[in-house]
Amino acid sequence: MNTVGHANDRLYRAVRIYVPLAIDLIVQRATVQVDVLDITEEHIFFASLDADDNLLELPEYRACVDAILADNKINSQLNTLVGDNSWRERSLTLPWLMRRLPQMGLARGRYAFDKDYFEREYEIFETTFYDDYITYDVIAPLQNILVTGTVKLGEDLEISLLTDDDLDPRRTSSSKVIQHEPGLEGSRCAVRSKFRVRKLIGEQPSVTIEEAEKDRERLTQTAEQIDEVINAIRLFGAETVYYTSIIYRTSEWLFSDEKVLPTRMRAPVPLIYQNNQLWLQAFGQFWRKFRKSISERKFIAVATRRFGYAIERPFTEDRLVDFMIAAESLFLNDIEDKKYQGELQYRLSMRCACLLGSDLSSRSAVRAYMQQAYNIRSLVVHGSMKTIKPRDENRNPIPLEQFLGTIQMYMHRALRLMIDQAASVRPKEPLFDWERVMLGGENLIISDKTTSADAPRDNANSPVSTDVAR
Repeated sequence: MNTVGHANDRLYRAVRIYVPLAIDLIVQRATVQVDVLDITEEHIFFASLDADDNLLELPEYRACVDAILADNKINSQLNTLVGDNSWRERSLTLPWLMRRLPQMGLARGRYAFDKDYFEREYEIFETTFYDDYITYDVIAPLQNILVTGTVKLGEDLEISLLTDDDLDPRRTSSSKVIQHEPGLEGSRCAVRSKFRVRKLIGEQPSVTIEEAEKDRERLTQTAEQIDEVINAIRLFGAETVYYTSIIYRTSEWLFSDEKVLPTRMRAPVPLIYQNNQLWLQAFGQFWRKFRKSISERKFIAVATRRFGYAIERPFTEDRLVDFMIAAESLFLNDIEDKKYQGELQYRLSMRCACLLGSDLSSRSAVRAYMQQAYNIRSLVVHGSMKTIKPRDENRNPIPLEQFLGTIQMYMHRALRLMIDQAASVRPKEPLFDWERVMLGGENLIISDKTTSADAPRDNANSPVSTDVAR
Protein backbone atom coordinates (compact mmCIF):
# COMPACT_ATOMS: atom_id res chain seq x y z
CA MET A 1 0.00 0.00 0.00
CA ASN A 2 1.16 3.57 -0.64
CA THR A 3 0.90 6.52 1.72
CA VAL A 4 -2.74 7.27 0.89
CA GLY A 5 -3.83 3.72 1.68
CA HIS A 6 -4.35 2.32 -1.83
CA ALA A 7 -2.21 -0.16 -3.72
CA ASN A 8 -2.53 1.90 -6.91
CA ASP A 9 -3.47 5.52 -6.28
CA ARG A 10 -3.74 6.29 -9.99
CA LEU A 11 -6.32 3.55 -10.44
CA TYR A 12 -8.26 4.61 -7.34
CA ARG A 13 -8.52 8.21 -8.57
CA ALA A 14 -9.58 7.09 -12.06
CA VAL A 15 -12.30 4.79 -10.72
CA ARG A 16 -13.45 7.35 -8.14
CA ILE A 17 -13.96 9.96 -10.87
CA TYR A 18 -15.51 7.60 -13.42
CA VAL A 19 -18.07 5.75 -11.29
CA PRO A 20 -20.27 8.76 -10.30
CA LEU A 21 -20.33 9.96 -13.92
CA ALA A 22 -21.28 6.49 -15.16
CA ILE A 23 -24.06 6.18 -12.58
CA ASP A 24 -25.53 9.55 -13.56
CA LEU A 25 -25.55 8.58 -17.23
CA ILE A 26 -27.12 5.16 -16.57
CA VAL A 27 -29.82 6.61 -14.30
CA GLN A 28 -30.63 9.23 -16.96
CA ARG A 29 -31.14 6.42 -19.47
CA ALA A 30 -33.34 4.51 -17.02
CA THR A 31 -35.58 7.53 -16.34
CA VAL A 32 -36.42 7.80 -20.02
CA GLN A 33 -38.75 4.84 -19.47
CA VAL A 34 -39.86 5.28 -15.83
CA ASP A 35 -39.98 7.92 -13.14
CA VAL A 36 -36.90 8.07 -10.93
CA LEU A 37 -38.97 6.91 -7.94
CA ASP A 38 -39.99 3.75 -9.82
CA ILE A 39 -36.51 2.62 -10.88
CA THR A 40 -35.56 -0.98 -10.08
CA GLU A 41 -32.40 -3.06 -10.51
CA GLU A 42 -33.84 -4.39 -13.77
CA HIS A 43 -34.14 -0.87 -15.19
CA ILE A 44 -30.55 -0.11 -14.17
CA PHE A 45 -29.28 -3.33 -15.75
CA PHE A 46 -30.84 -2.70 -19.14
CA ALA A 47 -30.01 1.01 -19.01
CA SER A 48 -26.34 0.16 -18.39
CA LEU A 49 -26.31 -2.08 -21.47
CA ASP A 50 -28.00 0.63 -23.49
CA ALA A 51 -25.47 3.20 -22.27
CA ASP A 52 -22.40 1.18 -23.29
CA ASP A 53 -21.55 3.28 -26.34
CA ASN A 54 -21.96 6.55 -24.45
CA LEU A 55 -19.79 5.31 -21.58
CA LEU A 56 -17.06 4.32 -24.03
CA GLU A 57 -16.91 7.91 -25.26
CA LEU A 58 -16.21 9.33 -21.81
CA PRO A 59 -12.55 10.35 -21.33
CA GLU A 60 -12.92 9.15 -17.74
CA TYR A 61 -13.77 5.67 -19.09
CA ARG A 62 -10.57 5.68 -21.12
CA ALA A 63 -8.58 6.84 -18.10
CA CYS A 64 -9.95 3.88 -16.10
CA VAL A 65 -9.07 1.42 -18.85
CA ASP A 66 -5.54 2.81 -19.16
CA ALA A 67 -5.02 2.62 -15.39
CA ILE A 68 -6.18 -1.01 -15.31
CA LEU A 69 -4.00 -1.99 -18.28
CA ALA A 70 -1.02 -0.34 -16.61
CA ASP A 71 -1.61 -2.31 -13.42
CA ASN A 72 0.08 -5.66 -14.04
CA LYS A 73 -1.37 -7.18 -10.87
CA ILE A 74 -4.96 -6.63 -12.02
CA ASN A 75 -4.44 -6.96 -15.77
CA SER A 76 -2.78 -10.37 -15.37
CA GLN A 77 -5.91 -11.73 -13.64
CA LEU A 78 -8.41 -10.72 -16.34
CA ASN A 79 -9.73 -13.20 -18.91
CA THR A 80 -7.68 -16.08 -17.53
CA LEU A 81 -8.17 -19.06 -15.26
CA VAL A 82 -8.23 -18.14 -11.58
CA GLY A 83 -8.90 -20.40 -8.62
CA ASP A 84 -7.27 -22.78 -6.17
CA ASN A 85 -5.75 -26.25 -6.26
CA SER A 86 -9.07 -28.02 -6.69
CA TRP A 87 -11.05 -25.67 -8.90
CA ARG A 88 -10.56 -22.78 -11.35
CA GLU A 89 -12.78 -20.73 -13.66
CA ARG A 90 -12.30 -18.01 -16.22
CA SER A 91 -12.27 -14.51 -14.76
CA LEU A 92 -13.90 -11.34 -16.08
CA THR A 93 -12.74 -9.72 -19.29
CA LEU A 94 -11.78 -6.04 -19.20
CA PRO A 95 -15.02 -4.90 -20.94
CA TRP A 96 -17.13 -6.83 -18.42
CA LEU A 97 -15.13 -5.45 -15.52
CA MET A 98 -15.74 -1.93 -16.83
CA ARG A 99 -19.44 -2.71 -17.16
CA ARG A 100 -19.53 -3.75 -13.52
CA LEU A 101 -17.58 -0.80 -12.11
CA PRO A 102 -20.65 1.48 -11.70
CA GLN A 103 -22.07 -1.10 -9.26
CA MET A 104 -19.23 -0.12 -6.95
CA GLY A 105 -21.08 3.10 -6.14
CA LEU A 106 -24.66 1.82 -6.05
CA ALA A 107 -25.92 0.60 -2.69
CA ARG A 108 -28.84 -1.81 -2.93
CA GLY A 109 -32.11 -0.03 -3.62
CA ARG A 110 -30.41 3.34 -4.18
CA TYR A 111 -29.79 4.87 -7.59
CA ALA A 112 -27.38 7.68 -6.84
CA PHE A 113 -23.66 7.53 -6.07
CA ASP A 114 -23.03 6.47 -2.46
CA LYS A 115 -19.57 7.58 -1.32
CA ASP A 116 -19.36 5.38 1.77
CA TYR A 117 -20.57 2.32 -0.13
CA PHE A 118 -18.02 3.03 -2.85
CA GLU A 119 -15.14 3.13 -0.36
CA ARG A 120 -16.15 -0.21 1.14
CA GLU A 121 -16.58 -1.86 -2.25
CA TYR A 122 -13.33 -0.45 -3.59
CA GLU A 123 -11.47 -1.94 -0.63
CA ILE A 124 -13.02 -5.34 -1.41
CA PHE A 125 -12.18 -4.90 -5.11
CA GLU A 126 -8.56 -4.04 -4.33
CA THR A 127 -8.12 -6.89 -1.85
CA THR A 128 -9.62 -9.36 -4.32
CA PHE A 129 -6.99 -8.59 -6.96
CA TYR A 130 -3.95 -7.75 -4.84
CA ASP A 131 -4.17 -10.50 -2.25
CA ASP A 132 -2.31 -13.75 -3.00
CA TYR A 133 -5.23 -15.60 -1.44
CA ILE A 134 -8.87 -16.06 -2.38
CA THR A 135 -10.99 -14.94 0.56
CA TYR A 136 -14.37 -16.50 1.22
CA ASP A 137 -16.84 -14.83 3.53
CA VAL A 138 -18.19 -17.61 5.74
CA ILE A 139 -21.76 -17.22 7.00
CA ALA A 140 -23.59 -19.69 9.24
CA PRO A 141 -27.20 -18.49 9.72
CA LEU A 142 -28.47 -19.47 13.16
CA GLN A 143 -31.88 -20.90 13.91
CA ASN A 144 -33.82 -20.66 17.21
CA ILE A 145 -32.06 -17.55 18.50
CA LEU A 146 -32.82 -13.83 18.14
CA VAL A 147 -30.39 -11.11 19.23
CA THR A 148 -30.26 -7.33 19.40
CA GLY A 149 -26.54 -6.75 18.87
CA THR A 150 -23.20 -8.24 17.87
CA VAL A 151 -20.20 -9.75 19.62
CA LYS A 152 -16.62 -10.15 18.41
CA LEU A 153 -15.24 -13.57 19.33
CA GLY A 154 -11.81 -13.31 17.72
CA GLU A 155 -10.00 -12.29 14.58
CA ASP A 156 -12.40 -12.86 11.66
CA LEU A 157 -14.95 -14.46 13.99
CA GLU A 158 -18.14 -12.85 15.27
CA ILE A 159 -21.86 -13.19 15.83
CA SER A 160 -23.83 -10.45 14.08
CA LEU A 161 -27.23 -9.79 12.57
CA LEU A 162 -28.25 -11.79 9.51
CA THR A 163 -29.26 -9.86 6.38
CA ASP A 164 -31.35 -10.69 3.34
CA ASP A 165 -28.22 -10.34 1.20
CA ASP A 166 -26.50 -13.04 3.25
CA LEU A 167 -29.15 -15.52 2.18
CA ASP A 168 -29.73 -14.24 -1.36
CA PRO A 169 -27.14 -11.75 -2.66
CA ARG A 170 -28.85 -11.64 -6.07
CA ARG A 171 -32.29 -10.72 -4.80
CA THR A 172 -34.05 -7.54 -5.86
CA SER A 173 -34.05 -4.70 -3.36
CA SER A 174 -37.81 -5.03 -2.84
CA SER A 175 -37.76 -8.75 -2.04
CA LYS A 176 -37.47 -9.95 1.54
CA VAL A 177 -35.92 -13.27 2.48
CA ILE A 178 -35.94 -13.11 6.28
CA GLN A 179 -39.38 -13.28 7.85
CA HIS A 180 -39.66 -11.54 11.22
CA GLU A 181 -41.86 -13.29 13.77
CA PRO A 182 -44.54 -10.93 15.12
CA GLY A 183 -44.35 -10.30 18.84
CA LEU A 184 -40.73 -11.41 19.18
CA GLU A 185 -37.86 -9.10 20.11
CA GLY A 186 -34.54 -9.27 18.31
CA SER A 187 -33.40 -10.34 14.86
CA ARG A 188 -31.91 -13.44 13.31
CA CYS A 189 -28.14 -13.67 13.47
CA ALA A 190 -25.21 -15.59 12.02
CA VAL A 191 -21.74 -16.72 12.95
CA ARG A 192 -19.29 -15.07 10.54
CA SER A 193 -15.73 -16.02 9.70
CA LYS A 194 -13.21 -15.96 6.83
CA PHE A 195 -11.71 -18.78 4.79
CA ARG A 196 -8.62 -18.27 2.63
CA VAL A 197 -6.91 -20.44 0.02
CA ARG A 198 -3.88 -19.62 -2.11
CA LYS A 199 -4.82 -18.14 -5.47
CA LEU A 200 -3.66 -19.79 -8.73
CA ILE A 201 -3.61 -17.60 -11.84
CA GLY A 202 -3.15 -18.45 -15.51
CA GLU A 203 -3.59 -21.29 -17.96
CA GLN A 204 -0.48 -23.24 -16.95
CA PRO A 205 -0.34 -23.64 -13.14
CA SER A 206 -0.83 -27.30 -12.30
CA VAL A 207 -3.32 -28.54 -9.74
CA THR A 208 -1.73 -30.72 -7.04
CA ILE A 209 -3.64 -33.26 -4.99
CA GLU A 210 -1.58 -32.57 -1.87
CA GLU A 211 -2.30 -28.83 -1.95
CA ALA A 212 -5.96 -29.50 -2.70
CA GLU A 213 -6.13 -31.68 0.41
CA LYS A 214 -4.60 -28.85 2.48
CA ASP A 215 -7.23 -26.44 1.13
CA ARG A 216 -10.02 -28.87 2.05
CA GLU A 217 -8.51 -29.29 5.49
CA ARG A 218 -8.58 -25.52 6.04
CA LEU A 219 -12.21 -25.44 4.91
CA THR A 220 -13.01 -28.18 7.40
CA GLN A 221 -11.18 -26.32 10.17
CA THR A 222 -13.34 -23.26 9.52
CA ALA A 223 -16.49 -25.39 9.81
CA GLU A 224 -15.17 -26.95 13.03
CA GLN A 225 -14.61 -23.51 14.54
CA ILE A 226 -18.23 -22.61 13.77
CA ASP A 227 -19.29 -25.89 15.40
CA GLU A 228 -17.36 -24.83 18.49
CA VAL A 229 -19.26 -21.53 18.61
CA ILE A 230 -22.60 -23.35 18.27
CA ASN A 231 -21.72 -25.80 21.04
CA ALA A 232 -20.58 -22.93 23.27
CA ILE A 233 -23.93 -21.19 22.70
CA ARG A 234 -25.71 -24.42 23.64
CA LEU A 235 -23.68 -24.77 26.82
CA PHE A 236 -24.38 -21.13 27.61
CA GLY A 237 -28.09 -21.87 27.79
CA ALA A 238 -29.58 -21.89 24.27
CA GLU A 239 -29.46 -25.64 23.72
CA THR A 240 -31.59 -25.88 20.58
CA VAL A 241 -29.58 -23.40 18.50
CA TYR A 242 -28.13 -24.72 15.24
CA TYR A 243 -26.97 -23.41 11.88
CA THR A 244 -29.15 -24.01 8.85
CA SER A 245 -26.05 -24.22 6.62
CA ILE A 246 -22.51 -22.90 6.33
CA ILE A 247 -22.08 -20.67 3.27
CA TYR A 248 -18.63 -19.96 1.79
CA ARG A 249 -18.88 -17.07 -0.70
CA THR A 250 -16.31 -14.99 -2.60
CA SER A 251 -16.75 -11.42 -3.75
CA GLU A 252 -17.76 -11.18 -7.41
CA TRP A 253 -15.10 -8.73 -8.60
CA LEU A 254 -12.80 -11.41 -10.00
CA PHE A 255 -15.09 -14.42 -10.29
CA SER A 256 -17.91 -15.91 -8.26
CA ASP A 257 -17.85 -19.05 -6.15
CA GLU A 258 -20.16 -20.35 -3.45
CA LYS A 259 -19.88 -23.53 -1.41
CA VAL A 260 -22.62 -24.66 0.98
CA LEU A 261 -22.31 -27.21 3.79
CA PRO A 262 -25.69 -28.48 5.05
CA THR A 263 -26.72 -28.63 8.68
CA ARG A 264 -26.47 -31.85 10.67
CA MET A 265 -29.47 -30.90 12.80
CA ARG A 266 -32.39 -33.29 13.01
CA ALA A 267 -35.96 -32.07 12.51
CA PRO A 268 -36.55 -28.40 13.44
CA VAL A 269 -37.12 -27.72 17.13
CA PRO A 270 -39.77 -25.07 18.03
CA LEU A 271 -37.82 -23.30 20.75
CA ILE A 272 -36.55 -19.75 20.19
CA TYR A 273 -34.26 -17.85 22.57
CA GLN A 274 -34.44 -14.04 22.61
CA ASN A 275 -31.18 -12.50 23.81
CA ASN A 276 -30.00 -8.92 24.17
CA GLN A 277 -26.60 -7.23 23.91
CA LEU A 278 -25.79 -7.97 27.56
CA TRP A 279 -26.26 -11.67 26.87
CA LEU A 280 -23.95 -11.44 23.86
CA GLN A 281 -21.28 -9.68 25.91
CA ALA A 282 -21.54 -12.32 28.63
CA PHE A 283 -21.33 -15.03 25.98
CA GLY A 284 -18.18 -13.39 24.60
CA GLN A 285 -16.58 -13.76 28.05
CA PHE A 286 -17.69 -17.38 28.29
CA TRP A 287 -16.36 -18.04 24.78
CA ARG A 288 -12.85 -17.03 25.80
CA LYS A 289 -13.02 -19.35 28.80
CA PHE A 290 -14.47 -22.12 26.63
CA ARG A 291 -11.76 -21.77 23.96
CA LYS A 292 -9.04 -21.88 26.61
CA SER A 293 -10.43 -25.05 28.17
CA ILE A 294 -10.83 -27.01 24.91
CA SER A 295 -7.39 -25.97 23.67
CA GLU A 296 -5.68 -27.05 26.91
CA ARG A 297 -7.72 -30.17 27.68
CA LYS A 298 -8.56 -32.47 24.80
CA PHE A 299 -11.12 -34.43 26.81
CA ILE A 300 -13.29 -31.31 27.22
CA ALA A 301 -13.09 -30.70 23.47
CA VAL A 302 -14.15 -34.30 22.75
CA ALA A 303 -16.99 -34.15 25.26
CA THR A 304 -18.24 -30.84 23.87
CA ARG A 305 -18.19 -32.16 20.31
CA ARG A 306 -20.13 -35.29 21.31
CA PHE A 307 -22.61 -33.18 23.29
CA GLY A 308 -23.25 -31.21 20.10
CA TYR A 309 -23.65 -34.36 18.01
CA ALA A 310 -26.17 -35.71 20.52
CA ILE A 311 -28.35 -32.62 20.20
CA GLU A 312 -28.25 -32.82 16.40
CA ARG A 313 -28.85 -36.53 15.79
CA PRO A 314 -32.35 -37.71 14.79
CA PHE A 315 -32.41 -41.03 16.69
CA THR A 316 -32.73 -41.21 20.46
CA GLU A 317 -30.44 -44.24 20.81
CA ASP A 318 -27.65 -42.55 18.84
CA ARG A 319 -27.98 -39.46 21.00
CA LEU A 320 -27.59 -41.54 24.15
CA VAL A 321 -24.40 -43.11 22.79
CA ASP A 322 -22.97 -39.64 22.13
CA PHE A 323 -23.88 -38.39 25.60
CA MET A 324 -22.15 -41.40 27.15
CA ILE A 325 -19.02 -40.89 25.05
CA ALA A 326 -19.05 -37.32 26.36
CA ALA A 327 -19.45 -38.66 29.91
CA GLU A 328 -16.53 -41.05 29.49
CA SER A 329 -14.37 -38.23 28.16
CA LEU A 330 -15.18 -36.06 31.18
CA PHE A 331 -15.09 -38.62 33.96
CA LEU A 332 -12.76 -41.40 32.76
CA ASN A 333 -10.07 -39.49 30.88
CA ASP A 334 -7.46 -40.46 33.49
CA ILE A 335 -8.18 -44.21 33.37
CA GLU A 336 -5.47 -45.94 31.34
CA ASP A 337 -4.61 -49.02 33.42
CA LYS A 338 -6.56 -52.04 32.18
CA LYS A 339 -7.08 -53.28 35.72
CA TYR A 340 -9.69 -50.56 36.12
CA GLN A 341 -11.70 -51.52 33.03
CA GLY A 342 -14.21 -53.55 35.03
CA GLU A 343 -14.87 -50.59 37.32
CA LEU A 344 -15.67 -48.06 34.60
CA GLN A 345 -19.41 -47.98 35.22
CA TYR A 346 -18.87 -47.56 38.95
CA ARG A 347 -16.26 -44.84 38.59
CA LEU A 348 -18.19 -42.91 35.96
CA SER A 349 -21.46 -42.91 37.91
CA MET A 350 -19.76 -42.09 41.23
CA ARG A 351 -17.67 -39.25 39.83
CA CYS A 352 -20.66 -37.75 38.06
CA ALA A 353 -22.71 -38.03 41.26
CA CYS A 354 -20.00 -36.31 43.30
CA LEU A 355 -19.74 -33.49 40.77
CA LEU A 356 -23.45 -32.86 40.24
CA GLY A 357 -25.07 -33.94 43.50
CA SER A 358 -25.46 -31.51 46.41
CA ASP A 359 -26.52 -34.04 49.06
CA LEU A 360 -26.87 -37.78 49.56
CA SER A 361 -30.28 -37.95 47.91
CA SER A 362 -29.32 -36.05 44.77
CA ARG A 363 -26.02 -37.93 44.46
CA SER A 364 -27.87 -41.23 44.67
CA ALA A 365 -30.27 -40.11 41.92
CA VAL A 366 -27.45 -38.99 39.63
CA ARG A 367 -25.54 -42.22 40.22
CA ALA A 368 -28.61 -44.36 39.44
CA TYR A 369 -29.32 -42.50 36.20
CA MET A 370 -25.71 -42.71 35.03
CA GLN A 371 -25.50 -46.43 35.83
CA GLN A 372 -28.62 -47.01 33.76
CA ALA A 373 -27.28 -44.85 30.94
CA TYR A 374 -24.05 -46.83 30.88
CA ASN A 375 -25.95 -50.13 30.70
CA ILE A 376 -28.39 -48.83 28.07
CA ARG A 377 -25.48 -47.63 25.94
CA SER A 378 -24.07 -51.18 26.02
CA LEU A 379 -27.45 -52.59 24.99
CA VAL A 380 -27.71 -50.12 22.10
CA VAL A 381 -24.21 -50.93 20.87
CA HIS A 382 -24.93 -54.67 20.98
CA GLY A 383 -28.33 -54.36 19.32
CA SER A 384 -30.47 -55.37 22.32
CA MET A 385 -32.99 -52.56 21.94
CA LYS A 386 -36.02 -54.53 23.14
CA THR A 387 -34.57 -54.90 26.64
CA ILE A 388 -34.15 -51.14 27.23
CA LYS A 389 -36.43 -50.12 30.12
CA PRO A 390 -35.22 -46.92 31.81
CA ARG A 391 -36.62 -45.91 35.19
CA ASP A 392 -36.75 -42.69 37.18
CA GLU A 393 -35.36 -42.12 40.68
CA ASN A 394 -38.45 -43.80 42.15
CA ARG A 395 -37.94 -46.86 39.94
CA ASN A 396 -40.99 -46.07 37.83
CA PRO A 397 -40.71 -46.87 34.10
CA ILE A 398 -40.24 -43.78 31.90
CA PRO A 399 -39.91 -43.24 28.13
CA LEU A 400 -36.37 -43.33 26.77
CA GLU A 401 -36.77 -39.76 25.48
CA GLN A 402 -37.62 -38.51 28.97
CA PHE A 403 -34.68 -40.44 30.43
CA LEU A 404 -32.41 -38.94 27.79
CA GLY A 405 -33.54 -35.44 28.77
CA THR A 406 -32.14 -36.01 32.26
CA ILE A 407 -28.83 -37.33 30.90
CA GLN A 408 -28.59 -34.29 28.61
CA MET A 409 -29.11 -32.00 31.60
CA TYR A 410 -26.37 -33.83 33.53
CA MET A 411 -23.88 -33.55 30.66
CA HIS A 412 -24.70 -29.88 30.17
CA ARG A 413 -24.06 -29.13 33.84
CA ALA A 414 -20.93 -31.27 33.96
CA LEU A 415 -19.41 -29.53 30.96
CA ARG A 416 -20.14 -26.09 32.36
CA LEU A 417 -18.62 -27.00 35.72
CA MET A 418 -15.49 -28.45 34.17
CA ILE A 419 -15.03 -25.45 31.89
CA ASP A 420 -15.32 -23.19 34.94
CA GLN A 421 -12.89 -25.36 36.90
CA ALA A 422 -10.39 -25.46 34.01
CA ALA A 423 -10.25 -21.67 34.10
CA SER A 424 -9.20 -21.70 37.75
CA VAL A 425 -6.33 -24.25 37.66
CA ARG A 426 -3.05 -24.54 35.79
CA PRO A 427 -3.19 -26.20 32.32
CA LYS A 428 -1.58 -29.51 33.38
CA GLU A 429 -3.17 -29.65 36.81
CA PRO A 430 -6.00 -32.21 37.23
CA LEU A 431 -9.40 -30.60 37.56
CA PHE A 432 -10.38 -32.77 40.53
CA ASP A 433 -8.75 -35.29 42.85
CA TRP A 434 -11.35 -37.97 42.18
CA GLU A 435 -9.92 -40.54 44.60
CA ARG A 436 -10.06 -38.15 47.54
CA VAL A 437 -13.52 -36.98 46.56
CA MET A 438 -14.94 -40.50 46.22
CA LEU A 439 -13.34 -41.82 49.40
CA GLY A 440 -14.50 -38.87 51.44
CA GLY A 441 -17.90 -38.45 49.82
CA GLU A 442 -17.00 -34.81 49.33
CA ASN A 443 -19.47 -32.54 47.59
CA LEU A 444 -17.76 -30.66 44.78
CA ILE A 445 -20.56 -28.15 44.37
CA ILE A 446 -20.22 -25.29 46.83
CA SER A 447 -23.49 -23.68 45.77
CA ASP A 448 -25.75 -23.23 42.79
CA LYS A 449 -23.74 -20.13 41.89
CA THR A 450 -20.97 -22.40 40.62
CA THR A 451 -22.89 -23.07 37.44
CA SER A 452 -24.29 -19.59 36.98
CA ALA A 453 -21.16 -17.47 37.08
CA ASP A 454 -21.74 -16.49 33.49
CA ALA A 455 -25.50 -16.28 33.98
CA PRO A 456 -26.67 -17.52 30.57
CA ARG A 457 -30.29 -16.87 31.52
CA ASP A 458 -29.76 -13.72 33.62
CA ASN A 459 -29.31 -11.59 30.52
CA ALA A 460 -31.58 -13.63 28.28
CA ASN A 461 -35.31 -13.64 27.90
CA SER A 462 -37.13 -16.90 28.41
CA PRO A 463 -37.51 -19.19 25.40
CA VAL A 464 -40.61 -18.46 23.37
CA SER A 465 -41.78 -22.07 23.28
CA THR A 466 -41.12 -25.13 25.36
CA ASP A 467 -43.05 -27.42 23.03
CA VAL A 468 -40.13 -29.74 22.48
CA ALA A 469 -39.26 -33.23 23.65
CA ARG A 470 -35.72 -33.42 24.95
